[in-house]
Amino acid sequence: MQRMKLLLHILAVFSIIYVVSSCSLDVFDSLYQKVAVKRNALADLVANASATGIDCSYEYITLNVSTLFLQYSLYDINNTDILCKQYSDFYGENGCDIGKAVPCRELNKTLDILDKAAMELEKLMQNPSLHRRPVPPHKFKDVKEIDGYFFNSMTMQPIFAGGYDLPSYSTVESDILLQLLPIAQDSHEVLLDMRFLFPSKGKLNYSEIDRIADNFDQLYTLFDLSSNLVMHCLFPDWVIESDPELKKYGGSNCYLNTDDPVVMDLWRQGLTPLVEKLKSNPAVNSYRLGNEVHFGVSYNLTAEVSEYTVAKWHQWLEDKYGNILKLNSIWKKSYSSFDQVYFPVKLIKKGSRSILMLDQSLIGGPHFYDYCRFNGDRIFDYYSNISKIIKSVDPTAKTHIKYINHELFLDHYCNGVDRIALNSNLTEWSGCDTRITTAPYTFYNISFRNSGQYALDWITPAIAYTWMRTTSPNKPVVDLETHPISTSNYRNTSIPDNHMSAVIWLTHLHGLALHKSWAWTRNANGSYRSYVNDIVDTYPTLPQAVDSSVRTIAMINALGNEVLALAKAPKPICMLWSRDSSIQDMNYLYSQVDTFEAVSFYGPQPQFIAEPLVQGPETFTNRDCKVLVIPGQSYVSDEIVDTVRSYVKDHNGKVIFTGSKTVFHFTPIGDARMSSELEWMKDLPHFPDQDPQKLLQAMELYLTPANADKIVTCIDQSTNTTAWGMLCRGAKMPNKESTIAFVLNALTVPVEVRLSIDGKLVTTAKEIYMSEILDMKLPLKVEPMTVYILEID
Repeated sequence: MQRMKLLLHILAVFSIIYVVSSCSLDVFDSLYQKVAVKRNALADLVANASATGIDCSYEYITLNVSTLFLQYSLYDINNTDILCKQYSDFYGENGCDIGKAVPCRELNKTLDILDKAAMELEKLMQNPSLHRRPVPPHKFKDVKEIDGYFFNSMTMQPIFAGGYDLPSYSTVESDILLQLLPIAQDSHEVLLDMRFLFPSKGKLNYSEIDRIADNFDQLYTLFDLSSNLVMHCLFPDWVIESDPELKKYGGSNCYLNTDDPVVMDLWRQGLTPLVEKLKSNPAVNSYRLGNEVHFGVSYNLTAEVSEYTVAKWHQWLEDKYGNILKLNSIWKKSYSSFDQVYFPVKLIKKGSRSILMLDQSLIGGPHFYDYCRFNGDRIFDYYSNISKIIKSVDPTAKTHIKYINHELFLDHYCNGVDRIALNSNLTEWSGCDTRITTAPYTFYNISFRNSGQYALDWITPAIAYTWMRTTSPNKPVVDLETHPISTSNYRNTSIPDNHMSAVIWLTHLHGLALHKSWAWTRNANGSYRSYVNDIVDTYPTLPQAVDSSVRTIAMINALGNEVLALAKAPKPICMLWSRDSSIQDMNYLYSQVDTFEAVSFYGPQPQFIAEPLVQGPETFTNRDCKVLVIPGQSYVSDEIVDTVRSYVKDHNGKVIFTGSKTVFHFTPIGDARMSSELEWMKDLPHFPDQDPQKLLQAMELYLTPANADKIVTCIDQSTNTTAWGMLCRGAKMPNKESTIAFVLNALTVPVEVRLSIDGKLVTTAKEIYMSEILDMKLPLKVEPMTVYILEID
């Protein structure tokens, strides 16, 4: 309570000075006073509840969010000209009016969260039979990583960390943020910029190394946070000046020059003393080898392909084929030497810009396939060499790469980022950057087939985190740039209050261990950072989003054992993921998404088995696959065909094909197989491309071998069939007789469901968060984006 009184005192010193805006002064003044009164009332209620032994961690979060937005709204009402410009730049004609309304909107939403918090706490105080599980306190020094998750080493309680980009380190902001981040081990970022490390030729800036080390120590001391080092690869000016040819190859952006020897020389000279300075520092949790990496073709930069890359391409071909005659035979070409082989990326004009583009006419053939594999191999070598520099100084250092998740399922696997190779053979953490917006949603002009019926984009995080967790099951999945609200051009002024809760539960259900939400935060006085357009309708103007997300993080940690059990529950439906088809066939990618969408509503979370990691049919049996689903893979190796055939014929494996009618018809380089080679497949179930809901209905009979691990089924009351749109998961709690059920309605409309276990309808259940007993004899009406965590005896 002493800290709470301090925050109230800080709030009182802010003077109220108004300027004219569309959020009128009288309205703002009235709202401001109402928020202050309700905030004080909640603080009094918290004091009374705490005296009776109720854990008020959630209410402390709401109190501090309200303090923050009282402060922010004061700045906004005094700076409506800034809001007018920000919102006009983003929304256009009506943007100024929207911006000027922000201060009142912030206060109205703050009133809402205060009312909800007070109602929940009063309910607890008035009903002795109800109780919330306390939010466990964690300190960074106690965190231990085990099998891809984080635990408190003292209590062995799972820790699911989450937070935001932190603002400046003023006393006010630090005190508030310490309480907004209820769980330690959130991973903040410290930036390494090569331009500052090497201000001039031959001179390493040791003061920059000291600054980086001090940043880690400051975050650790102030916030008990560990951080990761983000390594930005930008050439210093003197490097460009000493080699004018570099301007042709991307200028200062050395991601376009990864094969230039000067790049690795700079990393070696800079990282060696820096890692020496940072090793054994508990504030450093990981080194980010690459950020939002992409080594494909649409750079939107005026740049040519590096001559070093072209030379490496020719050498790669020579290493693979040995002599040009063999390449000509397979490619059906007549090159006289490897140096003549066409490099399939060229600089072209697109409107007023010049960009690098891959020759689309080659897709489906050996030239395209070999280029994509080469691109993956060369980038693996690049990151492997950086990792070796770090590990040569600190063998215990952990590394990760932050991948853009949606690219995995929406574009050819040809951007140089072979995530299977990198995650399996190089990095210790599995990093990413994921968009999770409200629906309808479109990425790169590609709409998922059923996007209009969903209340949120559940497919992108579900398929991405499932792929990451199940292809590298013992490595933590860390999303260090989660986008539940802002995705550059996506904003939502009226985002539903339960969106954040649904998103955070969804991510952890599918294996996420740690996340940091993307937001350009505000300074201590409420002013905005320089990225003005990025503040529009994101966390710093949406108190309901901040409150909901942090309270949900606290809840997930209070229920950590149940969350972990759900994430680790049996996954009897296995989906084979093909790198070769991902390279050659966009239709395979769409089929994969459709199939994942369909089987996700069957019940158990599916798992992916990556084709490069398959070691014979035993791979499927060792992963406890009850049904192997193969979605539309037209381009696969002979080894995969033989393995699946053996799994069916020799191991009595159950296989379902979906998507393309040409499944398994081509080798990775596009050569057609004889029909006799695929005769063994003719009696296996095969469901062509179709709407995912119809696909589930067609597949359901063939999925019954997975029923033993289904645990919980959600039945739509209106149809008496498996409830479409309901993510319904179950888990058996270790050392307990009870079953845990997770229910999330992803649709835009309410759904009435009944739950069944082993074919028997559930008649009673306990809602775990408030320990409230629910009568399940009647259907459970689940509103859109509403989550239930139930315990069933």
